[in-house]
Amino acid sequence: MGAEIDQEYPSELFQDVCSKSMEMCVNLGLFNTVVSHWPEQVQKNFLEREQGIVEWLEQQIEEIQAFAEAFDG
Repeated sequence: MGAEIDQEYPSELFQDVCSKSMEMCVNLGLFNTVVSHWPEQVQKNFLEREQGIVEWLEQQIEEIQAFAEAFDG
């Protein structure tokens, strides 16, 4: 027999992912309103960090989609 998964676990985990994603969006939005006032090198570092986040998110989306497609009947 297969292991049973607690029905609350996936829901709570999904809520955590959504909550943390929204928190990151809020923080990035706030920082983007003031980034033009930071020193040039700090702006550059922040923009590079944002680009890294975009690339990481794209990779995660591709991996999740590939995982789901592997089990799609």
